[in-house]
This record gives sequence, structure tokens and C-alpha cells, in this order.
Amino acid sequence: MRWLFGRLSRRRSASSPVEERAAQAGEEPPLLLLKGVHRHYQMGEQTVAALAGIDLAIRAGQFVAIVGQSGSGKSTLLNLLGCLDRPSAGQYHVAGHDTGAMTHDGLAAVRRHTFGFVFQGYNLLARLSARANVALPAIYAGMAAGSRNARAALLLERLGLGDRLDHRPTQLSGGQQQRVGIARALINGGRVILADEPTGALDSRTSREILALFRTLCEEGHTVVIVTHDSTVAAAADRVIEIADGRIVAAHTLRAPATPPKRPAPQRGGAPSRIRQGYDAVGNAAHTIVLHRLRNLLTVLGIVVGIASVVLAVAMGEGSQREVMSNLAGLGSNVIALYPSRGQDGLTLRQTETLTPVDVERLAALPFVNGATPAEQQHLLLRFGGRSTQVTLYGVAPSFFRILPMPVLAGHTFGDEALEQGRMEVLIDTRTREALFARHEEPLGAVILAGDVPLKIVGIVQPAISSRYGLQPFAALPYSTFLKRVAGKRSLQSVLLQISESVDHAVGIAAVRKLLETWHGRRDFEIFDSEEIRAAFLRTRRVFGLLIFAVAGTALAVASVGVMNMMLVAVAERTREIGLLMALGARRSDVMMQFLVEAVVICGAGGVFGIGAAFVVGYAVRALGAPVAMAFGWDTVAAAVVSASLAGITAGVLPACRAARIDPVDALAR
Repeated sequence: MRWLFGRLSRRRSASSPVEERAAQAGEEPPLLLLKGVHRHYQMGEQTVAALAGIDLAIRAGQFVAIVGQSGSGKSTLLNLLGCLDRPSAGQYHVAGHDTGAMTHDGLAAVRRHTFGFVFQGYNLLARLSARANVALPAIYAGMAAGSRNARAALLLERLGLGDRLDHRPTQLSGGQQQRVGIARALINGGRVILADEPTGALDSRTSREILALFRTLCEEGHTVVIVTHDSTVAAAADRVIEIADGRIVAAHTLRAPATPPKRPAPQRGGAPSRIRQGYDAVGNAAHTIVLHRLRNLLTVLGIVVGIASVVLAVAMGEGSQREVMSNLAGLGSNVIALYPSRGQDGLTLRQTETLTPVDVERLAALPFVNGATPAEQQHLLLRFGGRSTQVTLYGVAPSFFRILPMPVLAGHTFGDEALEQGRMEVLIDTRTREALFARHEEPLGAVILAGDVPLKIVGIVQPAISSRYGLQPFAALPYSTFLKRVAGKRSLQSVLLQISESVDHAVGIAAVRKLLETWHGRRDFEIFDSEEIRAAFLRTRRVFGLLIFAVAGTALAVASVGVMNMMLVAVAERTREIGLLMALGARRSDVMMQFLVEAVVICGAGGVFGIGAAFVVGYAVRALGAPVAMAFGWDTVAAAVVSASLAGITAGVLPACRAARIDPVDALAR
């Protein structure tokens, strides 16, 4: 293409000697300097040389056009200039800094604060408004939301788009979209504007407007480098670099700046804040989720099922534990029960009569026993006046009300004298009182009939509803009276005794067993230990809980895999967007955060709806009276939140890492 420019300027064989002579003349050192740059690509077993020995110096304020046929290497050179790619050999300096020694984050910082990219295809995000597209690079520069939005609006107004701030790219013409792209390149200062075929998709009039805009920017101190194959576009530049087969074959100076160029003021918001970027990432994630609402809704549904399963599993485990522990608490602390043993008599199983009131007295006298009481029971009909009710009548000792948690609401319990004298005294619970007496009637002192036995009410108690004594209407009288007047026998069905807390529980049980064997001459009794049952239940509950969590965790894992699959599809669909973000200055960690936050937001939304669904199911089960105990609490909510967060992080890590590893050059070429 040399002949295109022969009439405009004198041909120069290479740029490096010219730049060196300019440096010797005391001029400002080059802003962009390439020395012996090569770029090779491996395509199978073949090595392709895209650039071969490029020496090029570009000074601040220059308007440079790089021209060449398709495949000449001009786009590769532009990618190297913009730090989107690295040389295979040679050196590239930006403002005196060797880019070869920079990390990925260092190159991202150079792109963010030095370069502004303008693309032939505009590369605007369809989901964002014109103002949001322009402000996008400022997010990675750490600029506050208010400042970047105000600057974006100012730039758009300057470029004649003040009435298009909230328009989407699809609502703008090609020229308007390119102006948005130029404004985006300037948001962080745009010291160097790199434009790849910026007028390739525009009509001639709009192309002239865009070139005039580049000229204005150059006069304001910006350095403009455009890649083109159009001679008309190249003629608008101050300097033309012709490239063919990866080599600079000519350099032309069409005009020289009349005055030393001004340096544009950088627009920096300070170090990028992770909190601020996280907030912006959440907003972008919400936009993306809404954009693909149906697909994301189905994905969220899987998370809802998984989180609801976890919440219900925790609630069921906690509810069952509370119910059983409440029932065991109704038996008292450190309480054991003694029962006559069962012996085999032919084919008939009969209960041997071994426990007697004498055993109760002996056990109560032991120094490590807080109290001992029979727990005889019989279902009887209690009557008073014209009312009656079916109750469970118990024969107990006075210590019964010390051993078991049973508050006295009115009156008093009977004492040792009542037991010794066999008094006809009885205590009833509130349900029995409501069944036999009107609200205005005083039950204390009233005489009721238990079958045909008259009993005087001396107190009202309230057994725990969850205990065995609170399941049915309750009444209790001295066991001596019960055995003589109600049951008509001397043997006992069971004996409760409480081991002192000052004695090891197992040692106390062993001592009771040994003493009873000595008194009876044989082991004709059985011991029921509530503490052992409690421990066994806790062991079983742990196993059962692990089983439930395994099922719920499997559901959540399946949902997480669904989210991961969806995010991997999103990475593949948005590869070009990822390349654009990197060109605008996003670090790899920024790209990772974006996709990780999207996964967490999806799982978080599923977690919120999953918690709500679990509560609805729990209250529905309770309303229907199903025999399933559930207990919801903050620990349940915490388990759901942690599960949702872990699911989101797990589902987002692989897609986020894959997105961060994408080559921006390959991504932008798609």
C-alpha cells in the first residue's frame, strides 16, 4: 500500500533511526516504544510469525494510523500496543516501563489507566444503558458510582448524546454507538486511544465525524492510534505506519503538531475497592439474571428444593429432639424406674410380684437416694355432683412431687402423715378441675368419688403436657390408700427413685441393683434408666440426622451442579464480554468475582425462597396435625444461609476460574 501515501510525504525506510535522532535532539522520550518485537503463534506443528522485528516509537499527542492488508499483522500489533497480548521476543515500553516484567494485574492496570479501546463492532453490552456502558471501565478504576455516572453523562453530552443517556445500544444508530465507545475510552482519562477499524461499519458522513473527533482528542493531548485499511481514514492521521507480512515497510509523516501536546488529566478513583466492586458485581449479576430470567428461574428452583430440604431436615431433627427430651424431662433428672421382672411360665407370660412398700421405704432411706415413690396407676371414673370424667389415678409417695417437675397451682400436696394414716386425700390437675367443677366453684376441700371411694381434694397440680403424666387427666393419692382402697393389693407395679447428683449415676444404679438382689435373694426386677435412654436417643438422633442431611445435601449438591452447568454455559456465551472487560482494565480477579457473585446471587435467591418454602411446609404440616415435630429457629435459618452460600461458592468457582483464564485477544476475535 506504499503508493497510497507516496504523494503525501517522503518515504522513510524505518522509524527507529528517526526516533533516535529525535531523542538526540532533546525531544520527549516516546510514550510507546517497541524494540525488536516478534509475535509467534503455534498452530499445530506449524509456527506462524505474526510480527517479525518491529521497531516503533509513538510519542504523546500523535495521531498514528497503522495500515496494511488483511493478515499483515496490524491487529496483532494493536493488541500488543494495548497490552492485551505479550511479545514472543523483544521489548515493549509504556511511558518508560517495561511491560515484559509486569504481572497480569500490572498489565490490567496499564490498560485501565493508560489505554482506551474503540472497536469496529462497538462492543457495547446490550443489557446496559449508554451511560452504564461508558461508566464500566471506571468501576475497575475504583471510581465511586456517583462520580463515574456524572463523568459518563458529561462525556456523552460533549459527544452530542446528552439526550441518549439511558438508551440501550439497540436504540442507537451505528454512529451513536461508536460515540458511546469513544466516551467509554475516555472515562479513565484515555491517554492513548487505540481504535480498531473505528469507521469500518459507518457511512462516509459519520466516518468523517468520528475522524474529526479523533483529531480534536489528539489536539487536547490524547495519543490516537487507529488500525485501518482505508486510505481516506489513514490520510486523516499525522503519521502513517505501513505494515506487511508482520514487518514495518514504510513510515510516513503527513503533518507535525504545531505546539507541544498537552497531557490529558488522568481520571483515577484511587485503589479499586473490593467492597465497592462487590456491590457493583451484585448489580451486574441482577441485570444478567433478569436478562435470562426463565433459565435462571429453573436453576433457582433447584436451589429452592435443596435449601428447603436442608431447612426441613434441621427443623425435623431439632423438633424430634425437643419432643423426646421434653418427655424424658417429665421423668425427672437422674430418675430410674424399677419394675418386676417377667418370667416364662409355660406359654403364659406372667408378671411376678416382687416390689413392695418395704422396698420403697428401704430405698428412700439410702444416703445417695433423694427420694423413692411408687407410681401405681389405674383408670377410673371420677364423679362430683352431676359431672364425671375419666382419669388416670396414681398412688404415689410425697416425694413423687419432688422427683418430678410438677408445680402445685393451688392447695398443697399430702405429707408423710397422710401416707402413714392412709388418708383419703387426692390431688387433681387443671383438666380434671375443668371437667368436674364450674368456673365459679372452689374445688379445694370438695369430696369426689373415685369409683365408690370418697376422696377429699387438697391440691391442684399441673403435670408437664409432654410427660406421661400429662397425656390424660391426672389425679394422685397416697399409695397406701391406693393399694388398700382402690387396687386391693400389696405389690407394686413400679417404683421411681432419684439418684443424688453427688454420686456417679452408674455407681448409684449398681448399688441399687446389688441391694435389691441382696434383699430379695435373686434378681426379680428390671431397671429402666432414663439417662441411658436419653444418651441412646442422642446417638440415634445423630445417625438419623446424618441420614437426613445426606439426603438434603444430595439434593443441594444436584442443584449446585445445575448452577455450575448454567454458569459454564454463561461463560461460553459471554466470552466476548469477558474479553471486553479485560480490555477495559478488569483484572482476572475482577472477572472471577463477577461470575462468582452471579452464582452466589442465584443461590442466595434460591436460599431465601427455600427458607420461605420450608416455613410454609412446616406450618402446613402443623396445621394438618401430622405427627411430625418441627422446630424452626435462627440456627435453622443460619444453616440455610451457610448452605446457600457454600452452594453458590462451590458452583461458581470452576466457571469463574475458567472465565478468568480466557485470553482477551481470542475472546474479542469471536
